[in-house]
Amino acid sequence: MYRRLVSLITLVAFLALLPGCHSSRAVSLPELMDKPGARIATVVMKDGTVCEYEATAAGAGRLVGNVITCGRYAVCCPDIPLEEVDTVYISYTDPVKSTLCVIGVATAVAGTLFLIALAMKESCPFVYSFDGEQYVFDGEPYGGAVCPALQRTDLCSLEHLKAHNGQYLLQMVNEVDETQYTDEFKLWVVDHPPGTQVFPDDSGTLHTVERPLRPIEAREGAKRDVALWLSEKDPRVWESDIRSKDPEVEADLRDTLTFVFPKPEDAATAKLIVNGCNSLWCSQMLRRFLELNGYRADLMLERMDDPGTLAAVTEFFYREEFFFLKVNVWVDGEWVERGRIMGGGPFISEDRVVSLDVEDISGPELRVQLVPPAGFWRFDWFAVDYSDDLAVQLQEVAATSIEGDDGADLCDALGASDGTYHVMPEVGERALLAFPVPPVETGSERTVFAKVAGYYDIHLHSTGRPRTQVVDRILEEPGYVVSYSLAEYRDWQSRLQERATQGR
Repeated sequence: MYRRLVSLITLVAFLALLPGCHSSRAVSLPELMDKPGARIATVVMKDGTVCEYEATAAGAGRLVGNVITCGRYAVCCPDIPLEEVDTVYISYTDPVKSTLCVIGVATAVAGTLFLIALAMKESCPFVYSFDGEQYVFDGEPYGGAVCPALQRTDLCSLEHLKAHNGQYLLQMVNEVDETQYTDEFKLWVVDHPPGTQVFPDDSGTLHTVERPLRPIEAREGAKRDVALWLSEKDPRVWESDIRSKDPEVEADLRDTLTFVFPKPEDAATAKLIVNGCNSLWCSQMLRRFLELNGYRADLMLERMDDPGTLAAVTEFFYREEFFFLKVNVWVDGEWVERGRIMGGGPFISEDRVVSLDVEDISGPELRVQLVPPAGFWRFDWFAVDYSDDLAVQLQEVAATSIEGDDGADLCDALGASDGTYHVMPEVGERALLAFPVPPVETGSERTVFAKVAGYYDIHLHSTGRPRTQVVDRILEEPGYVVSYSLAEYRDWQSRLQERATQGR
């Protein structure tokens, strides 16, 4: 009875605090040209210059012809020709979704100008944190877990979460055409020494970072300097320029990123800090791959319960570096695999630690190389830290109230990873969560993570005959998945451009 009363009070508090939905997202050039009134929030130019526009309607950036310019009554960035644009963000307000969220510009969707739009995103629930004034998009747990056999537990750093009246308030929302099955939702409240940061690795082990060292050098291929794009957490992000990729040219199927970091002579272990995730296009290709199975697509996912099938698909992911990207280290004149980066996203790129054995590396430099498949990954920043992990105070906190759309009490369903799920089959469904705020350990700083376990079921709409030969070729022929993806991208881009032209 008491918990039900707390739930009711919390629900009233949530409803009183819900803001209008102000979001930012990346758009394709045809889509941008088809929306001449779109409010542009941020533009990153090809030389790395970042142009921030005013949040007001009058001060937002606008597309006029082939130039991005300021609003009529604002004085801000100079006019920017489209050929000089690397990344663009637009903002919009959707009164129909006025109870959903706020996606702040600082956590806006990033991607190259020609990447896929938000409406085509295929992945996982969205988590929103209350920052004291509004709800901010703050997490995307268990991306890529498209069936029960792929269920996993994720830790999402809640960078915008602030205590409000003794509680941490969050929302979990289904904003995609899929059914989401969440098994557990708790908070990890971590108090750590001042001046340190705390990041998890892919196994969920927490690591402290004291002295992160940015790369001395970061290059794409043999020539392009991308240190400006990969050394800081900012609107600049690196992605494949898949506009220039030819699906028939083997050299275009992979990119190469090479980093040089300083290394103490006596270092035995390095903590590589990676902020990255799978791209929006990767998210869309996941659906397209599944729909190649036609009317048997759902059956194919059910077969993932078979250990042999699951092992074969996992091997495919490792081989193609679809969701698991190899981290290679230069040792005695050759590249040696020393770790892997797990995918996720595509809208929130989390900070993760990859522990690297560097004891056998001589000299003052650590060289790291990634060879991502073209179009499947995006990265914000990299660093390395050689400090020992320090002790932290970790508290796993259960919610005092979790309220579903129908008023149901979900505390038991989401209280443990035990196969009892909260199911959200419809776009717009949400859960409202309230957690107690533990006292901060004296002399400590605090980082909070959402610990979320689950999987999701994409609503596939393919009813045609299975394209068995294409599916078999993707699974069996190394590199074909990327070639097929690039061809699909070219076709999608052409159709968007044709539609934009017809619209004018």
